[in-house]
Amino acid sequence: SDGIAVSNEVDKLSTENEVLRRKLAHIKEQYRQFQQANASDNPWASPT
Repeated sequence: SDGIAVSNEVDKLSTENEVLRRKLAHIKEQYRQFQQANASDNPWASPT
């Protein structure tokens, strides 16, 4: 039964990891859009 508990824990962690990856991708996308929107005002923004 220990194997089942470990398997459940791994499932939970991989699910949380997937959620975090999606959040990170979303934040990166928002940041990229923000940079583009402010590129004209921001001399430090790297052109993409």
